[in-house]
Amino acid sequence: MQNTVNSYSLTGTIRVPASKSYAQRALYTALLAQGESRLCGITWSDDTLHAAHAILSLGAQIRAVGTDLYVTASRTPRSHHIYIGESGLSGRMLSALLMVYAQPMELHGAHGLMQRPMDSMIPVYEQLGMAYSLQGRSLPLRLTGPQTYRPITVDGSESSQHVSGLLLGLAAVDYQHELCVEPMTSRPYVDMTLEMLRSFGAEWEETSPGRFTLASSSALRSTEYEIEGDWSGASYSIVGAIIAGDLVIKGLHEDSLQADRAILTIPDLKYQWKGADLYVPKQELAGFDFDATQCPDLFPALVALATYTTSTTTITGTSRLLHKESNRALALQTEYAKLGVRIDLEGDDMIIHPSTPQSAVVDSYNDHRIAMSLAIAAAGASGPITILRAEAVSKSYPSFHEDFSEIGAGFSVS
Repeated sequence: MQNTVNSYSLTGTIRVPASKSYAQRALYTALLAQGESRLCGITWSDDTLHAAHAILSLGAQIRAVGTDLYVTASRTPRSHHIYIGESGLSGRMLSALLMVYAQPMELHGAHGLMQRPMDSMIPVYEQLGMAYSLQGRSLPLRLTGPQTYRPITVDGSESSQHVSGLLLGLAAVDYQHELCVEPMTSRPYVDMTLEMLRSFGAEWEETSPGRFTLASSSALRSTEYEIEGDWSGASYSIVGAIIAGDLVIKGLHEDSLQADRAILTIPDLKYQWKGADLYVPKQELAGFDFDATQCPDLFPALVALATYTTSTTTITGTSRLLHKESNRALALQTEYAKLGVRIDLEGDDMIIHPSTPQSAVVDSYNDHRIAMSLAIAAAGASGPITILRAEAVSKSYPSFHEDFSEIGAGFSVS
């Protein structure tokens, strides 16, 4: 599929999809929490569907009523072979969650995920004396749960996703030892997991930074849980509003723990909360400095914005982009160069030199965030921009093209 984009203006109201990050966490928590949980407001992106299929394989019962999902927990797998498509979050969370099962389990993925490193849990397996195998650093993973548990130290420097899986999995087995995470990156995502576990009855106490013990009263149990709107997806609406027109954005939580809420900290950004809705007007911004180390998913949206600022922008944290759906730093540099926009990579910094995008054919690298970034950057381009493999948006935002077309985006998808 390709999306040919002509310059456009935006106006009106847009509702962001539910957070796939929260949805996947909620599905895996409901799998292990005793009873039937109600998950409200699910959006069916590719990653969310794969997570739902995974918990079905692991024994859960699921029934859908509108946008709500009722999940009955189980710890008796229907299959020992779990497939999670290209979902990095599901892959890393399950690399920890499958420890719950005493029988041998196997975890598979597809395409690009099979090339991404999934070995962060190996030191944990070895500390617990578990049997495991990986294909180099990547899936498939074969794993047999531990006979006994003991204190665990885990490296959280490359990703926090397996840390979230550990916090959930260990809560499910009433872990009686200390979990030590050193060092920890993407702390907001760990806080999201801790908050969700509290909602399901499991309370982790952080005795000192990165050191966790499970409270004696903890017990995972079913609950009703609302999946809040996705700040990652909203970043494209926010940037679109800034460069192409006023928007009212629905579905976001003002007090969200999602890391990508940090987009509102861009210097001199004008916005207003109108009740539960976020209003962002069209505006001209100077170039800015932004540290995206803890919110690396913002890079593609911020690059689209920086293309239209009045001076150079520097975004820090490119080391976090190496093992995404693409090598995002190089992908952004390469594809924006085709538009006539210069991006320099210096150490951990990305430096964007603003310039009116030129007509070109560009590629998404089958990366949903690259596809959305280029579509937003095309708003003020001097000619049409054609984005190849535009269907990649389905990974997180299946209705992206339809939603933006309704508010004025000049998309032609074929």
